[in-house]
Amino acid sequence: MRKNKKNLLIFGIVILLAGFCIFLQVKASESDNVSGWAWSENVGWISFNCTNQSWCATSSYGVNINNITGEISGNAWSSNLGWISFDRTKTGTPPAAPYNGAESYIAKILTLEPYEVFGWARALSASSSENGGWNGWMKFTWNTGTATGTVTLNHTTNEFGGWAWGGNPETASGSGVIGWLSFNDNDTSSPIDYQVVSEVNFAPTISNISDSYSCPCLQSRIPKLSWDVAGVDPNYDYEIQICSEQGCGGAGDPIIYESVQNTNSTSWSPACNYCCRISPYDNILWGGGIYYWRVKVRHTGEIWSDWNNEDDGFVTYPHCYPYSYFLCSYNGVSWYDCDGNISDGKCAATAECLGALPFSPPVGTPIYIKDISTCHNADNSSYDAVDCSEYGFNATTCPSAIVTTFYNWEFINATSTNGNDFATSVIEILEVAPWTINATTTDTHSPDEACGQEEQGEAGLPLPEWKEIAPY
Repeated sequence: MRKNKKNLLIFGIVILLAGFCIFLQVKASESDNVSGWAWSENVGWISFNCTNQSWCATSSYGVNINNITGEISGNAWSSNLGWISFDRTKTGTPPAAPYNGAESYIAKILTLEPYEVFGWARALSASSSENGGWNGWMKFTWNTGTATGTVTLNHTTNEFGGWAWGGNPETASGSGVIGWLSFNDNDTSSPIDYQVVSEVNFAPTISNISDSYSCPCLQSRIPKLSWDVAGVDPNYDYEIQICSEQGCGGAGDPIIYESVQNTNSTSWSPACNYCCRISPYDNILWGGGIYYWRVKVRHTGEIWSDWNNEDDGFVTYPHCYPYSYFLCSYNGVSWYDCDGNISDGKCAATAECLGALPFSPPVGTPIYIKDISTCHNADNSSYDAVDCSEYGFNATTCPSAIVTTFYNWEFINATSTNGNDFATSVIEILEVAPWTINATTTDTHSPDEACGQEEQGEAGLPLPEWKEIAPY
């Protein structure tokens, strides 16, 4: 809460201002979110909203900040100068940078800390031939040659601070029709409590949007979509669209639309695994097609930012990556998940898998392993990798004109009867210590598409040796 500086001087100034309510800090409407007063020693008070004097019924005016772009528009009022406008259609093109090009605005506030104001406003009465050569422009960023400054918004107190310059834009020398324009009494020695205020709540901003197939063996249909977001605290909402055309203007766009609420994540991946054959994700087709995506964000439950587009799009893979998985058995008949961890869902999706391996494999006891990986052709039809192994395992059931599959197995604290290139084998755990089995499955028509499965576990104690003893 700011201290109240009311005293006899304030009372006298209030009387002289014929009812100017310089302490009132409210906004006129949803579209006019700037209010309060600025002060110039040369021209006096400048009002940024008709609510300052309850004039809105007879003269509705105000200054507005776009909460997405930061663009400033609208009009302020001076009893000595008349209308001071932020609208380019009224002011014309500023005499110098910034915003003296093809922009549709003449002033803008950066929507991130420190919320600096750049650009111009213009007193429209300066078109008179009796203005002493001043063209009415006021600049929010200035450079005197020895000092620079601007106007900023404190997003905690909602108060503007700093100085604008209302004179010759090339030489802010201390003279001019308006001269220095103060936005807050804290910048002066004034005993009067005044400031220009705004409760604008800027939408978060997005940058560095990108996509990558970071884990194609887990899901290779749609890449992971990522971005950076600033101005959140820390949770926010976002919406994602994936489309056939840039800007999502194609027939049937968006192909995929998802809205996520109250999150701090800065990435999105589809809710599916492996070949991702569920709707709506399967509407993204294999075969090198190009798809485009965009994202927008907001503070939870508030106003959305603009869409931010990933301009290059992403290219789909020719087909699904291999699905790599193998099972273990004590007897070569009943098959289980080898390390007992079935949380990845692979066992549940495999009819032959009875569940987690019931107990740790004893040292020196044969354990059967069998690969049940799946690979895919260029037309995205699938086949069992074991049927098409280059080593000929079950090759009679390999579809005609199929490409071959090869394996690479790695064993830690275990040994195999078939070395490290096989589809089915018998292994033994060497000692009472943790063991690891790694299997990599690759289809030869796209050798970069190699996927692996790792199983780890503890070894059980060797089985006891039995010795027959005669009962008598």
